[in-house]
Order: sequence, then structure tokens, then C-alpha cells
Amino acid sequence: YMFQSCTSLTSLDLTSFNTSNVTNMRYMFYNCQKLSSLSLTSFNTINVTDMRYMFYYCRSLITLDLTNFNTANVTNMESMFYYCDGLTSIDLTSFNTSSVTNFASMFQSCNSLITLDITSFDTSNGTNMAGMFNSCSDLTQIKISSLWDVSNITGLRGNGMFYNCTSLPNFNSSYTDVSMAKPTTQGGYLTLVGSVDTFTYESVNYQFDIGMTWADWLDSSYNTGGFDSNGNYVIDSGYEYITKNGTHREQVTDTIQAAAYYIYR
Repeated sequence: YMFQSCTSLTSLDLTSFNTSNVTNMRYMFYNCQKLSSLSLTSFNTINVTDMRYMFYYCRSLITLDLTNFNTANVTNMESMFYYCDGLTSIDLTSFNTSSVTNFASMFQSCNSLITLDITSFDTSNGTNMAGMFNSCSDLTQIKISSLWDVSNITGLRGNGMFYNCTSLPNFNSSYTDVSMAKPTTQGGYLTLVGSVDTFTYESVNYQFDIGMTWADWLDSSYNTGGFDSNGNYVIDSGYEYITKNGTHREQVTDTIQAAAYYIYR
């Protein structure tokens, strides 16, 4: 709560701050609504565990450089950038979110953001993403990587995740919960980066997202032919058979793990 509601503050020099022993930065710049520039390049955040509401309602910030932030120990990022509606760019490529459980409303109402790169986000421990991108109405692309995992997000904790994100690809106002937190190739709203592989069947190349299930692939835009909707074809790869039905059938929830294709042993 250090600078909370310093509503007339326009700039702040924190270059002399030694934050190496700080564990809690929640609400630090909360409601600093006229703060237009903020340099945090000297911040040492190695011991910080809580960053919730850290930049909440910092409406005058245009850019924010957090590339030096070490977030390996942070568990809570709820509403971290909520209503930063002047923010047009933010670099989060250095963020380690492997310990974060709460992402709720993290970017809510950041409606000046056009693209958002969260390819560094490991969300495997996330349990709450309610309203994470709520009302980011100008957002046209959210980039994720194979680190993206929403398997622990259930019930109300996934509600309203994409509410009013009208500029995202495939957007449908009837579906705004965590069920759409998947790649566009699978009908979702997110752009998967750097995790596409290829297999060949009868001299035709097919792409797939590493980590998608067989059932998802059959329903995806990657299935351009050679496999029917039931996945009844058997492919002899020279090493093993690949099939959904028949002797080598596996459960449709099996995940693509190999660097090639749907290998069912």
C-alpha cells in the first residue's frame, strides 16, 4: 500500500530503492491514476510473493518495462494491471509464473492493449483465472506457448475470462469462460506460438499443436483431409501404428508427446 491513492502523482524516481528483501508489493501503486511514467528497472523482486493490485487503476501509464522482474516466487497476480486502460504495450517476456495460483482479473479493462505476449507464462499451478482478460476490447491477439495449462481452472474461477474481448479471433459473446482458453486452431481465442509440429500421411503434411489430444486434432483446422471425423485411418509410420480405432486404439484424451505425431504404442 506504499503509494496507494497518490492520485495527483505524475512521476516517481525509485532508482535508489533497495527492494532485495521485500516480500510483498501488493497495492504498491494502487490508484496512482495520474502516474504517466514509472521506471522500475532497479527493482529486485526475487523475494516477492504477492503482486496483486500492484498497478491497479494506473490509468495514465502508456508503457511499462518489467523485463527485470524476477517473479519466480510470486503466487498472486490478481488484478495486477486492472484498469490500466492507457497501457498500449507491456513486456512480460521475462515473467516466471510457475508459482502463481491466482490470475483473476490480471489484465481486466486494459482496453488499449492490441497484442499481449504471455508466452513465458507457465500456468500449470493456476487455479483462478476469472475475468483475466475481461473487457480488453481492443486486444486482437494473446500469444501463449506450450507452458499454457488451464487444467486446474474449474467452476466459477474460469468465468468471464474473455468477457467483451470482441476483437479476438473466433470471439463469440456466448462463450467467454475458460473453455475458450485454447489455441485458435482448436476454436479458442489464443494464438499458440512455437509449438507446432508436422507429420506426413500419404505424402501430405499435416500440422498439429504439441499437447493437443487426438480428438481435438480431428476437430481442428489442421485436419484438412486424410482422416475422417472418426479418425478411422491407420498409418504405418515404419515404427508403429497410429490409429484411433482398432487393435492399437488408445483413449482420445491421450496427449501428443512425441516430436512427430499421434504415436499410439
